[in-house]
Amino acid sequence: MSIDVAMVNFLSATVAKQSGVYNIGSGTNITIDALAEMMKEISGIDVPIEYVPMRPADVKHCRAEISKVQGDLGFKPDADIKKGLMEYLNWFMEDVKISG
Repeated sequence: MSIDVAMVNFLSATVAKQSGVYNIGSGTNITIDALAEMMKEISGIDVPIEYVPMRPADVKHCRAEISKVQGDLGFKPDADIKKGLMEYLNWFMEDVKISG
């Protein structure tokens, strides 16, 4: 995902005709279940997933609306969620080693 953010910053500096505010994301949906399963797979840690009732402020559905950045800047998302989670987990594990 950080590559996509860097690309939008580059496009904003080189292509944009005016300043604007953009949502950056893949434009696709992913469930919390799918994220949890991916993290279990990537980490190799098989923990049970605990389901609890929704709280009033919980978001049920969320997806970045990226049509504006696609139209204005020609942005095409290239992020791979699984790869990004793997990079994050590797960074986190290195940070824990350094800090601890």
